[in-house]
Amino acid sequence: MGEVILIALKLVVVLGIQKTASGSLITFQGGQGELLGSRSDYTYCLKLAERSLERKQPVGIALSGNEVVGVARAEADIVSRLVEQKDKDQLNIWFQGHDGTFALRYQHPEFRRISQALHTSMSEKKQLWFVAKKPLLEIQDAAFTQ
Repeated sequence: MGEVILIALKLVVVLGIQKTASGSLITFQGGQGELLGSRSDYTYCLKLAERSLERKQPVGIALSGNEVVGVARAEADIVSRLVEQKDKDQLNIWFQGHDGTFALRYQHPEFRRISQALHTSMSEKKQLWFVAKKPLLEIQDAAFTQ
């Protein structure tokens, strides 16, 4: 059986997109990555990156080395409720404008930073950006923008 590698989505704002022979080079805060044109979801991923560039809003990007292996739409909302679920090893999150129960796993490598942002959003009624893996609604990253 093969090894399973989980790659987390990270919120970034796209700063530039350059077409290459093999796809597109996406430049964002803190780095860049190649989105290969051979991907079945290339057009959709490129559209999300272009929207981030045009609107100066975050998008979720996952990298493996220098390759973009995932792009996901980021959402903005205010946290309305947080509940610790020790038996499930997660923090449950509800947002004002989103249906469903989102979750942040305690073992997430950036749990402390993301959890702090979620608590700040709730206590200050401040909108934050987040990206979640679907269909589980598992929070991958959350941050405030300037």
